[in-house]
Amino acid sequence: MMTFSTHKRALKYLELRRRYVIKKIEQRGDVVISDDSFAGYSFSVPGRFEAFVMIWTRDMIEAIKNYKGFDYEEYEELLKKVNI
Repeated sequence: MMTFSTHKRALKYLELRRRYVIKKIEQRGDVVISDDSFAGYSFSVPGRFEAFVMIWTRDMIEAIKNYKGFDYEEYEELLKKVNI
């Protein structure tokens, strides 16, 4: 995680990253649904700021809708096969 000495620097970095990410999303033919990105105070590094890119796309929402869950029995069988 990158940290910045000022909120202004974090915002500048965030804007650059957002533009880059949105460009890549559009190049692959996907659509941005929501942009919840923000720059804020770092709780892990006191006195510093962090930028968080949180962009939701149509493909991400579809993947969540179509998620079938995790098959724990299949996972347990796999673990037994490898002796973990």
